[in-house]
Amino acid sequence: CLTMVPQLTEECYRILILRLPKKNMITSDFRDCLKYLLLLADFSLANASEAGQICLVDCAGVTISCLRQLTISFMRTAICLLLKIYPCRMREIRLLNVNRMIRPFISMVKVLLPTKLKQRLVIHASYSDLLERFPAEYIPKDYGGDGDSCEDTSENWRRFFMENRIWIEEYDKLTTRDEK
Repeated sequence: CLTMVPQLTEECYRILILRLPKKNMITSDFRDCLKYLLLLADFSLANASEAGQICLVDCAGVTISCLRQLTISFMRTAICLLLKIYPCRMREIRLLNVNRMIRPFISMVKVLLPTKLKQRLVIHASYSDLLERFPAEYIPKDYGGDGDSCEDTSENWRRFFMENRIWIEEYDKLTTRDEK
């Protein structure tokens, strides 16, 4: 489940929520998730004046077999896309439901992050910690907030993109020219 909270925070930040589905993911699913994440973020940039993005990552569905599929090459590419090429600033990364099994993986990913973002990576012990940082209206019901559930928000975005299919078709046509 990848979704984005419809409204901006008081600081004009957009909250993106990443949560693995209940099923086992395969490598191509991670690429599709990255593409969808960039689609959501590009749409947000094109249609809202945001100061940056806050990423909430729910690690509840993360398993060792899931992590084995993430190569260093893929992780570097994803981080490069999201932090160096993508024109919006990642303000914070908030991790939820982190178990001790995946902490070494988080340490490995931190090595790939810029110093500023390493300092902005926060592991929440509970949902109440998250609610201390954000008003409940920005947090989905799944995490103790007053916002719509992640599933409802995802479905709303899916419907919106289906209704605005022309925008997606134009988005898919975008390319770069690497001429010298």
